[in-house]
Amino acid sequence: MHKLISFLITCIICTSIFAKPDPDSLKTFHLPTIRVVVGKPSEAIGSLQQISMQDSKDVLSLREALSNIVGISASVGTKDESNLKLRGFRKHELKIMINGRPINNGYFGNVDISKLSTLDIQEIQVVKGPASPLYGSGSMGGVINLITSEPSTQYWLSLNSTIKRNNTQELQISSSHGFPAWNYRIGIAGLRSDGFMLSKKFRPTFTENGGVRNFSAKEQYTFSSSINADVFTFHKLGLDVSYSGMNHKDIPSSIYERKYRQYKDWMRYNAGFTGEFRLSGNTVLTSLLSYDGGGDRYLEYNDAQSQYINVDSRMDNQSWGFAPRLRYQSNSNSIWDFGYRYELRSNRRKDTGAYPVWKTNKLQSHSVFCQYERIVKDNIRLTSGLGISSGLLAEPALGVIYTSHSGGKSSFAMGINTAPPTMRQLFSYDKGNPDLKHQSSLKLELSHLQPLVLDAVTISCSGFYNICRNLIDLQGNKYQNIYKFISEGAELGIILSPIPCYEFKADYSFLEIKKSSDYRLTESPKHSLELSHQLKLPADCVLTTISSFRGMRYSLDDMGVYHRLKEYWLHDIHLLIPWQSFSFRFGVDNIFDADYQGEYGFPEAGRDFSMSIEAKI
Repeated sequence: MHKLISFLITCIICTSIFAKPDPDSLKTFHLPTIRVVVGKPSEAIGSLQQISMQDSKDVLSLREALSNIVGISASVGTKDESNLKLRGFRKHELKIMINGRPINNGYFGNVDISKLSTLDIQEIQVVKGPASPLYGSGSMGGVINLITSEPSTQYWLSLNSTIKRNNTQELQISSSHGFPAWNYRIGIAGLRSDGFMLSKKFRPTFTENGGVRNFSAKEQYTFSSSINADVFTFHKLGLDVSYSGMNHKDIPSSIYERKYRQYKDWMRYNAGFTGEFRLSGNTVLTSLLSYDGGGDRYLEYNDAQSQYINVDSRMDNQSWGFAPRLRYQSNSNSIWDFGYRYELRSNRRKDTGAYPVWKTNKLQSHSVFCQYERIVKDNIRLTSGLGISSGLLAEPALGVIYTSHSGGKSSFAMGINTAPPTMRQLFSYDKGNPDLKHQSSLKLELSHLQPLVLDAVTISCSGFYNICRNLIDLQGNKYQNIYKFISEGAELGIILSPIPCYEFKADYSFLEIKKSSDYRLTESPKHSLELSHQLKLPADCVLTTISSFRGMRYSLDDMGVYHRLKEYWLHDIHLLIPWQSFSFRFGVDNIFDADYQGEYGFPEAGRDFSMSIEAKI
């Protein structure tokens, strides 16, 4: 490992020394937006997948928006929280961000994207392979960056209403507009559901009768706003604030156990102050001050009438962050980035078990980074970077993108990314271990994209190889660094557009682990496949069908026993009808009412109908 780190650092230094700038090149100015960390795939090091939310207006959470992406598993776990996995990496090994600002991952190290609203989210950026040092530390499993929409200069108001089965409905109202020197965005959303319907093929258990999924009702409200302004012509300042809350939510338990649980006073809130300052014609300083928090009260009862309480737990999480970044463009072909990230996290806990009085734990993290991007011979773009986080952990990265004259694009990326222990793994009363090391992974990725036959056919493929060390899990009664494993896989894609009004897409993912211990990937299938057909009809209407396959998976129950979950197919159909400033969407999800489980004991939704109306004024 030390030799590999030395080799990567040498590559970075050599790149900087020998890639001499062209003295006769014209200077150009590149102002990165202050709302995102990276603006293009080369800055991300590993391949950057960009998912537009324009075609996902009928989804009710970010978990639903990511559920049809190969290489991603987005199941729901024991406390109704999303268990997001990228290429097998677990939820607390991922970094979730909004406009480049890390979201507080709480005591358990998990950002629950099943409770994150899609309000004003324009795009989801996904990095599954090696992550750029620009993201900071904690990105061993990958990065999900949520990008909010740009204020429109044509519309003032946007309304979106979605209706699904079993009295499920969401209303989003957003107002935004851009002016020459400033812009604003403000939106509210309300989501209410009596719970989702199970498949008619579901076999009832002693605790679950079928029909509506027990304790799956919810009611949630979200508020989001931002304002950005130019200052003295050359500088920009921005402020954004958001809040999301639920007064009460029942929590569905495993269909094989009797537990009656609920959340009370669940909330998330954050604020960020950003600045972009042009120091000279080729130097820009961006800075971010952020505050992120949340909390909930978790209750567990011995009876369905909520009379005999077993657990009463209250948690509050807060984090403060500071992240300046200096970008220097030495010439039209070379860009330097220097930055620093600081984060202070605090958790407060009190319950009827091991924490009878409030217990507070705090963590500080620091990371610095340097990244250099260079265009070589017009068709080769080289990016090298180095991040150093708390404990002097080095995270070097190297990426090369080659663009051929035929329009093909090949890329190679490698890097070392880490994931710190969660607060639970460090400070839990009965299982915590303050001596835990950071988890780390050496990640390699090779990919190619090639348009063929007058761009009517596009083929993409990527292969990846990960060497993971010091993986944290329970050993006996304590968390320990006990696992080392190697995972490898490939992702293949094809887009066919033989005629202008028709497009076919196919995406396939293969994932395998080479075991050196008894560690297993859970909820991550070895094979997954997505097939979609899109047909443009008269009057700009669009008909889309999506077929999803997920192979056999392993899933772990509360007793530590592994179970095999069966493979399954899902089929969806959606119709978009635009009319003037309105858009009407109609859809049927899980057309054949398949019965399947996301995790052992947690069945997913059966057939569902949706109708969505969007208006822009």
